[in-house]
Amino acid sequence: VQDDTLNRCFICHLPRESFERQNVKFEKHLAREHFLWNYVYYSMHLDLKARTDYTATESYVRHLLDLSKVDFFPVKKALSLSGSLEENEFKQLNTAMAKMTGQMSSLRDQIMSVRDEVRQFSSSNQKRAK
Repeated sequence: VQDDTLNRCFICHLPRESFERQNVKFEKHLAREHFLWNYVYYSMHLDLKARTDYTATESYVRHLLDLSKVDFFPVKKALSLSGSLEENEFKQLNTAMAKMTGQMSSLRDQIMSVRDEVRQFSSSNQKRAK
């Protein structure tokens, strides 16, 4: 039992060796992908939240918990072992965010320029009207 708690993920039930063979640190998996306390917190979240306010996912998980089922647990599944592009996806998101930030800055500059033109046009029309 103690060997299982040290060398097997409680959530996905995969052994430490599965991660080590893929050069994935088991402790990193436990801390990032299947942190047990996140599942406990989520269960508590559902206990504290009004059922009428549940999302579809929350309703599904609550229903399974009421039936004492943990079918929502990713048994024998882990993103780090599925060829996940987690690191690449993170880099792509950062790149996309940087691009979007640049586009937003450019858009802001364009809006400011249009605002200035509208002010100038409005000012010149007011001077003509006088």
